[in-house]
Amino acid sequence: MARRRFQHGHLRPRGNKWVGMWREDVVLPDGTVQRVRKSEIIGTRQDYKTKCLAKRAFVDRLKEVNSLAYKPRPTATFADFAARWQRDVLSQHKRSTQSAERSRIVLPDAGLVQEAWLTLDEMKLTIDAAPEPYKTYYWILAETGIRCGEACGLPTKNLLLDLGAIKVTQKVWHGQIETVKSKKGNRICEISPQLVEHLRGYMRTWRPNRLGLVFATKNGTPWDADVVRKRKLYPLLKKLNIRKCGFHAFRHGNETVMDGENVPMATRVNRLGHSDPRMTMRYTHAISEDGRRIAARFGELLAPPEMMPAGNA
Repeated sequence: MARRRFQHGHLRPRGNKWVGMWREDVVLPDGTVQRVRKSEIIGTRQDYKTKCLAKRAFVDRLKEVNSLAYKPRPTATFADFAARWQRDVLSQHKRSTQSAERSRIVLPDAGLVQEAWLTLDEMKLTIDAAPEPYKTYYWILAETGIRCGEACGLPTKNLLLDLGAIKVTQKVWHGQIETVKSKKGNRICEISPQLVEHLRGYMRTWRPNRLGLVFATKNGTPWDADVVRKRKLYPLLKKLNIRKCGFHAFRHGNETVMDGENVPMATRVNRLGHSDPRMTMRYTHAISEDGRRIAARFGELLAPPEMMPAGNA
């Protein structure tokens, strides 16, 4: 390949726009460097009345390419990038995280990434239509935003109903109890008075199991979220004419509601159990007033009419 030289590029009008063209070195997926032709709209004729003015703006755009520190940039199709991401990044996460990420990311023919999620009305409709014990399971997911595996691994001793909260300390993945995803995954989530009342009623008919889990099979083993999703959630969504999605759609829907309610970021991160190194704030596991407020709001939004206090229905 010829050595890189200082470029002036080419500038020409195209309709009502000024278009700049130049050549740039890129790194292909196989590691080789190739020089390709680039073009970009510099501005409109309203922005730059003359070619000289447009040329000045074009020179600024070429400064990066002409810099002595310039280096070719890697390039790849989205499919190539996705394959490398799964191989080099996703493979470093826990197996449960890998499974969840693969189930909730959809790659349509257009090549865009779409993440399935449930609206508030869809979450409420799903909860109302589900039989027990799935109604309770879906309600916990929608109101708290905890991960499906964390709900499957929820022990009865972590139902802090007198405090109006649940405590997350473990999860289940493919029938096996594991530690939570990160240190911030050990947390307390406030719940609404309506969910507290519902859980009290649920526990009166709860069948004890050897692991003391809120949700367990008839044999006393932990729920497998994948099995519940395929056998219970998917048929229910189809019956309700709601687009097919996984349990992470409840978590995404919960976060969307909190965003709409302007919940403080510290409360949102703590409830969802996120671990983001860019966050400089520190979060405690204490029950907070902000947490109580959003829990009460979720109760108003998700609880069936018969559970609403008089005057609020």
